[in-house]
Amino acid sequence: MLGKLELEKDVPDLETAQSYLESCIEKLNKDIRPGYPNAVNWLGLCYYKLGEQQKKAAREEKEKNRIKQLAKESSQFYTLAATNYRKAFEVPYARMHSQMLIDAYIADTFSGSVQILGEDNDHRAVAILTESLKKLEDARNIAKDNEDQKLRIEGVYYDLLAKQCIRSGSLFRGNKAKQEALLGEAIENLMKGTHIFEELQADKTAASCKGCACLYNGLKKFREGIMSDTLPLIADAHQELKRASLFYKNAESEVGVDVVSAINAVIPEIEKCHDTWVRDGRKPKIAEYLPVYEEINTLVEQISAVGLRNLFKIYVFDETMKLVDEQKPKIARAQIDFRGGVIMGDVTVFENIQKSTIINKSIVEKSFNRIKTDYGEDVANALLQIAAFIEKSKNREAGELFYTFNEELNKPEPKKSVLKRLWEGIEKALPTITELSDAIVKLQTLFNQ
Repeated sequence: MLGKLELEKDVPDLETAQSYLESCIEKLNKDIRPGYPNAVNWLGLCYYKLGEQQKKAAREEKEKNRIKQLAKESSQFYTLAATNYRKAFEVPYARMHSQMLIDAYIADTFSGSVQILGEDNDHRAVAILTESLKKLEDARNIAKDNEDQKLRIEGVYYDLLAKQCIRSGSLFRGNKAKQEALLGEAIENLMKGTHIFEELQADKTAASCKGCACLYNGLKKFREGIMSDTLPLIADAHQELKRASLFYKNAESEVGVDVVSAINAVIPEIEKCHDTWVRDGRKPKIAEYLPVYEEINTLVEQISAVGLRNLFKIYVFDETMKLVDEQKPKIARAQIDFRGGVIMGDVTVFENIQKSTIINKSIVEKSFNRIKTDYGEDVANALLQIAAFIEKSKNREAGELFYTFNEELNKPEPKKSVLKRLWEGIEKALPTITELSDAIVKLQTLFNQ
């Protein structure tokens, strides 16, 4: 009874309840009815709650090895829960409700599915989820005459099906149509799960599912809006993310506060781009979108434990970050000769941007002077050496990124995370730049500290 009373508290001490119940079962005669089967049942519930506790901790954890360890512990508790539920159900003459057997199937399902939190390999994650979904099919057959339990299983089924779609999406790199279809299926399954959990009055679980659906839909619409230059889609993305934040907040313990904070950081950055579009009647420049990408990247990192990282880094970032803003106003470019770390020569301005050189003299000079003051002449000269290399390559994409890199450098408080992402883009656009290894090492002091 002490174990049961502990479990029924608003904030139970699960380890204490576990100790009471395990001790009770050791001492209690197996033929005592209903004491023994009830104690085994309550211990199963205790293990189930411990599994939930470790799963939540794994979702909030950022360190990979720790996530794997917590997911493993959660899986073990769910397995113990399933074992105890079955044990209580099978005690002769116990006459336990068939719901207990359904509880065993669901706990057994979670013992498998929780492992995807620490599984980096998407093929293995999909296989784990496929096996978990099969277990729920068996539970469906048992619950066919119990409408409430059948609904409960359906809700879990759609939630896992959505996770399977997300993990499957990253297996189709290069096939955007397939990724988009799977993301759409994930959103649809989450909404189905939401309706079921609302009907069961499982409000926090329903809010979590709906929050995920709004989040996925918001990121999907943001990408579509960028790719198609469509303002209403950007506005829709903004609204979907605001709704996601609200639903996640209502979910409370179902998601971490860091996820809500990360979503709330994306929302104002999208607002800025949207306002620019409406106020100035133009599509924002690539540089104006970079803070949005940075905050979305932070958001994806926060929720990486549920398998979004791979899909959204491919689906949202890879293609959209390659876009060249065709509506960007033409700006003067400078043809610069770099000799001995000193900028030489006159500026040659080209009206036709396609034929212009790609380095802007004034902004590089400004960066040079600032870096020389703050970081020393060696780092400043490294910037010039890299600028000369990009100029010589005539690689327009690298030049655009380098221009934005220098714009960020000249801000009062440049973001190191933005500088790092821009530099990664330059290396991707111009792989041969790695020949300047010494200069790159010096330049990286700007964003690796």
